[in-house]
Amino acid sequence: MRNVMAVCDVEKDYACHFMEYLNQRRKLPFEIQVFTSPEALISYARSRHVELLLISEKAMSEEVRKIDAGRIIVLSEGGGQVKYEGQYPSVSKYQGAGQVVREVLDCYGAWQKAMCADDVPSAGRLAIAFCSAGEQTLKTEAAVTAARYLAGDRKTLYINLERCSGITDLTGEKYDKTLSDLLFYYHREKNRIAYRLDGIVRKTGGLSFLPPVQNREDIDETGAEEWAAMIREILRTGEYEAVVLDVEERLICRKPMAELCQKIFVVSGESSASRARCGVLKGALEEAISEEEAERIVAVQLRETPVSGEDLFSESNPHMEKVIREILAEVSTDENT
Repeated sequence: MRNVMAVCDVEKDYACHFMEYLNQRRKLPFEIQVFTSPEALISYARSRHVELLLISEKAMSEEVRKIDAGRIIVLSEGGGQVKYEGQYPSVSKYQGAGQVVREVLDCYGAWQKAMCADDVPSAGRLAIAFCSAGEQTLKTEAAVTAARYLAGDRKTLYINLERCSGITDLTGEKYDKTLSDLLFYYHREKNRIAYRLDGIVRKTGGLSFLPPVQNREDIDETGAEEWAAMIREILRTGEYEAVVLDVEERLICRKPMAELCQKIFVVSGESSASRARCGVLKGALEEAISEEEAERIVAVQLRETPVSGEDLFSESNPHMEKVIREILAEVSTDENT
């Protein structure tokens, strides 16, 4: 017996047309049931479990919330705040039926992944960070190179947590959704961000990344504890096995972020001034974690090279690649011990 997907909308024309479309989709993994009144839905659910319920805002009620439904998604009318916003995900009702179904199935698939995420061995999840006390471009180049290298044998996500990353201007791309949007969704549905990731993550040059925040206030106003919790949730979904963080010194020196990472690489240039500044940063990081874990903080000296625009995401210099391979080989060794 197949799982039931129920659709409930008091607008009969919409419900009938949507049912016709669903009946044409013979490969859907559900038995489809369509209702034009919440009372009929409630009556049906008394004797049959509903695995996935797609319900309009007008039909949603406290009584509906009590029925035996595995997952509920609200059909948004698009008129401002969605009814029960923050409790259930929503999809826009007034778009093509095909797009509605795709978004609903994306939500459901992400939930299924999240349910299985606890079965993923913890050794398969990795969080590393790159920071610097002044060499911001070198730091970013190193983090991007590391993410691309790790992506060779595990699903890896690069996350830039700088207030002024400049990535949008460097690449010349405009992003419809960014890390700011993911943060917004996380505030609403802390344990249901898995289905939002695919719509925000961008891919280029073998690199998967979250476009950086739109407003620097999103970095300033979000505490280290909340950033760390959201990153853990990204890993918990099982969608990515590793995250590489490109982070400012003020954030990584906070205990929740420092404790999140298996390794923290403090990047300096070749000058004595650069090494001295990064030495101070390394000391501050060591104060943020326990003494026995200080070995997780590694100083990395890199040669300064010009990097421009798309090259930041598509190419890296041989010296950078060599150093990154060496330090990440040590990370792999630590994981297996």
